[in-house]
Amino acid sequence: MSIEFTFKSSIMKNRQTAILYILLCCACLSSCQRDNTVKLLELAEAQIWEKPDSTLQILEQISSPEKLKGKEQADYALLLTQAKYRCNILAPSDSLINIAINYYKEKEDADRKGAAYLYKGSVLNELHESEKAIQAYKQAEECIPKMTDTHLIARIYSDLGYLNHTELNYDIAKSYYKKSLTINKSAGYTSNAVNDLINMVAISILFDYENKQDSAEWYISELLTLVSRVDSAQQINIYHNIAVQKMYKEEYVEADKYLQKSEDISGRKLSYKALSVRGQLYAKMGYKEKIDSLLYAALGTSDLTVKANIYSTLYKQAEKDKQYKKAIGYLKNYNAVIDSIRNELKSTEIRELQLKYDKSTTLRQNTEIRMSWYLTIAIGILIVIILIFLYFYSLKIYRKQKEKELFRQKQESIKLQERIDVLQTVVEESENQHSQEREEALNKITALQNEKREKDIRIKQLETMFRAKDISISSADAEALQTFLRITEQKEYTPAANRDNLHHWLDITHQNFAIRLNDKYPSLTGREKDICYLTALGIPLDTVAQLLDVQPRSIERYISRLCEKFGFIKRSKESFIDFIIAFAHNKEKHTL
Repeated sequence: MSIEFTFKSSIMKNRQTAILYILLCCACLSSCQRDNTVKLLELAEAQIWEKPDSTLQILEQISSPEKLKGKEQADYALLLTQAKYRCNILAPSDSLINIAINYYKEKEDADRKGAAYLYKGSVLNELHESEKAIQAYKQAEECIPKMTDTHLIARIYSDLGYLNHTELNYDIAKSYYKKSLTINKSAGYTSNAVNDLINMVAISILFDYENKQDSAEWYISELLTLVSRVDSAQQINIYHNIAVQKMYKEEYVEADKYLQKSEDISGRKLSYKALSVRGQLYAKMGYKEKIDSLLYAALGTSDLTVKANIYSTLYKQAEKDKQYKKAIGYLKNYNAVIDSIRNELKSTEIRELQLKYDKSTTLRQNTEIRMSWYLTIAIGILIVIILIFLYFYSLKIYRKQKEKELFRQKQESIKLQERIDVLQTVVEESENQHSQEREEALNKITALQNEKREKDIRIKQLETMFRAKDISISSADAEALQTFLRITEQKEYTPAANRDNLHHWLDITHQNFAIRLNDKYPSLTGREKDICYLTALGIPLDTVAQLLDVQPRSIERYISRLCEKFGFIKRSKESFIDFIIAFAHNKEKHTL
């Protein structure tokens, strides 16, 4: 039976050990998996700006992203939205980026909060929800004062500029482009600075600004200084936009030169936009034989604006050549394209929405600030009122308690006096009574008188405490006062029980006498301290001997040792008393 029990116990222990090992392994695997997820997110964030496609591949390595929680889940949603947007992958909705917004909107991480609102605006803009997009961008703009990532700040300004640009709010768009350009140039983001300059060239073509630094020519000169520092794709874009600006200014030779540079760098089949610009330029320069083929080839584009420009050019050329039938056909196509563009435009004016949003945001912030101040002041006043009420309430309760105790003590004293009077009457009426009985009665009278004396001392103490300005007298002060009264009135002193209370009383009444004496002469014994303390109260040395229950000669020996410790040349009682009295009044002097 014992062997069977031992075997079962061993099996149970092995099973518990195995379960413990399994749990430890699961915990280690979970911890390793979490550490691996964090490392992958950090690696993805490091490559998001330069290699968004690599970021997508890194994020795909995270197993079971749907199980992520908290910060890891929010960072994953933000990085995945950002990477897809930069890789031109259209998001079906803003549900993914809303995960990051819901997490970071209550956090202090301004950079990630701003990034979440920025890419929500980008997603909504691609989904043609301009009203919601502008709200998201403006919420991102509110985060800028606390943000440190200049890349994100410049991107917010640039996207706000582009959104207003597409909605024809050119002045607002230009102000945002300028903010973005300033940050990109100071931070060394050359590619982004080029995009801002190209956008401002497009706006400046439409408006002739008097300020030299707001003119298209100034922006073009800035672009030409940066062209050697960007890749071929951006070089093509720079030369293409400069050619369009020159063509608009009717500088056709210059336009042809920059367009040729763009085509030379491209080295491949021209884009629809390039074909359109080349065809329009040939129309301006009078090369009729090349116009139709170029413009018809460019009509394959899906950009409605480019198509409208092509049909407009073909219409003007046909009208100029007096081919009115063709001109009517081109005009019909032009109107159809314009109708398509008009159908895509929103009925709500984005500029009015932006101004309205700015105003509502300002009002909301001011209201929140005022309410927080009002709430703080109200809470402060309420706390002060409560504290005052509690103080007076506690003071009232304290006085009532002390009044009750004082009344009780007085009643007990009166009862004791009545008993004394009764006993005295009995003694007076029974003079012939047996002497032993008379002596017992006298002893009782003495005991009752002593008890009454103690009650009177307590009453004095309570009256002193009750009438004092500071009612918060500690129990230590009360006990010290009681000891002092017992010594001076009853001539009773017990060193072991009363020395600390006497020490405390002398500190209160004689400017920390006991503390100063012990600090200056730490070698004093307990009996020597008693002699010094009692002398400081003004008690004669003979009475001190009685209180300490020693012979006067013993007191003299103690005083001689004390004078030696004090460093006196003349060791006498007078020198000792003078020194103690002076020390008690903090006017120390040595009697040599």
